[in-house]
Amino acid sequence: MIEMGGIKINSMLNNRTDVSDDLVSSSLSHLVTTGNNIGAAHIHIEPREKYIIVRYRVGNELVLGSKLPVNVYPKILSHLKQKSGLDINESNRVQEGKILLDNNSDHAIGLNISPVIGGEKIILSLSSVNHNIASLKNLGYWGDNLYLLNKCSQAERGLILISSNDKLGNLLTLKTIANNLYFRGLSVASLGSDIEASLPKSIQIKTIDGNSNNRIADENKMKMLLRKNPDIVFISNPGGSKILSSILVQSNKRLICVGMVSDGALGILNKLLKISNYHELKNLSVITSQKTLKKLCINCRESFTPTKLEIEKLTQYFNFLSIEKLNDLEKMAIEDSIGSDLHELSSSKETINRLYRSNIHGCEDCQYTGYIGKVNITEVIESDRDDLGKLMTIEKNTLNEIRNYLNKQGNISMELDGLLKCLRGMTDFRDINNLMKVNRV
Repeated sequence: MIEMGGIKINSMLNNRTDVSDDLVSSSLSHLVTTGNNIGAAHIHIEPREKYIIVRYRVGNELVLGSKLPVNVYPKILSHLKQKSGLDINESNRVQEGKILLDNNSDHAIGLNISPVIGGEKIILSLSSVNHNIASLKNLGYWGDNLYLLNKCSQAERGLILISSNDKLGNLLTLKTIANNLYFRGLSVASLGSDIEASLPKSIQIKTIDGNSNNRIADENKMKMLLRKNPDIVFISNPGGSKILSSILVQSNKRLICVGMVSDGALGILNKLLKISNYHELKNLSVITSQKTLKKLCINCRESFTPTKLEIEKLTQYFNFLSIEKLNDLEKMAIEDSIGSDLHELSSSKETINRLYRSNIHGCEDCQYTGYIGKVNITEVIESDRDDLGKLMTIEKNTLNEIRNYLNKQGNISMELDGLLKCLRGMTDFRDINNLMKVNRV
């Protein structure tokens, strides 16, 4: 017997190519399901001399998956090309398309087929599979951060800046906010090719041929869109500081949500403090930031008791935060169903009793990776007039100074959100520790 995407296939297939479309389709669907379960962004299906190798792109790593019989590969290629409308006879150039592996699915999977030595390489992109997230809570927001973002997205005017380390994170948040506003009967406009594709029913600027011409949002295109007088505008890929300043001014009249690829909310706030005056900054509502991490497999994750040195380093990093306050925040996280599979607190008022990390050997459920799926860690910085005034008086607006000031005001930073989700068995402490090393004061 040979394992094909988790489905047992008789070894006689090594001498046959007449595999049914149903079997190929079900096998590919299984590969996609496995990819989603372990949080893969892409699936690589590559020809070798004696077999076909399947690997999953999880974060920056390629995780080895199944091996398929080499003789069925032509059938897989033909099946994918037919389903996605690509040229079956073409094998010497890159072809890209989209495919619905399940006829009942609403979401197309990206497909890239490119020539390599020994045949053609297939890459399935899973980034578009989970675009139907319906709530901000499902995107990782909870507690005060969720309350602030919901409150500001329901306002009549103001600016919401959404930053993420990738476009997909921004688009999911923008689209989720937009879908909630559609139900209120508000007129929604979009600017920038990414968000326009995600919100096809929104007001958009069209060229003479009827197509959108806003690959990157700039000031002139925004002015054209605002003449249509929308209630709310969603913008992706703003092109430079000039349009950001203009957006700040215009958000005095309507609600504007902007998605940006950035390392974090602090960097954006620092930039705004340098290019804007106090009067313009008063229109800023919140800046959010999110980062996607691998989610621990609950069946094989490991708990461990942190050493005194590790606890000391945590308290030094979060110098504004006592262990008792951390314990209170974990209780709030439990109330918001963060890590709901755990029934006990991982902290007390005196110490941190346990943290979590992945099992280096993994288990069968997580394909021996130690992870299943993804989890977002988030941060929401609320614009407070007093805070802005004080921040603008800081002689040097360094990220460390801004971070220290906001921390003392009780802001739940991305690192703190990650630590809380580690206490709840969702994130790997090694990932959170690495994040803190990057941002360490």
